[in-house]
Amino acid sequence: MKQRLRLLLALLAPLLLTFAPASAADAPGGVREFKDMLKDIPSKDLLKLSGNKKEEVAMEMSKQITLKELGKEGAYKGKIGSIEVWPFPDKGITGTRLSLQDTFKRGGDTIIVWAWVYIHTDPSGVVPKLKVGKEITVSGKVNRADLSITPAGPRLNVDLIVPAMPAQK
Repeated sequence: MKQRLRLLLALLAPLLLTFAPASAADAPGGVREFKDMLKDIPSKDLLKLSGNKKEEVAMEMSKQITLKELGKEGAYKGKIGSIEVWPFPDKGITGTRLSLQDTFKRGGDTIIVWAWVYIHTDPSGVVPKLKVGKEITVSGKVNRADLSITPAGPRLNVDLIVPAMPAQK
């Protein structure tokens, strides 16, 4: 009987591990950091963002990031850089667009994060209380994720779609 149970557990263990979250960042409702979008890119490859072919390298990395992140839902935190009214003509509504800014070190470079957060509705009335410079966490669906090269260095560009802004804690 014990052998059968062990065999059954040995067969089911890989299946059970498939459904277990790898980490809190990957778990539903877990807060991710923007740097998590680059975790699968080796640091030695990120060093190439400072080389002669940095635009081509950024383009190749962008393809990987887009494939992995596009459509992924998650909560991200950053500092508010701007707040503006934003029209969504395809939906017939006017909402809000926030810029979130962040930086992190990776591969010897400082990566600048510039994220646009498109908020369709704000049923809780959170947006009027937000201030530039405040750090917030926003949950949304990734609509864009890529790398570009700017005079200030490599920049991770992210667009998040937020159908309804939840109340902030």
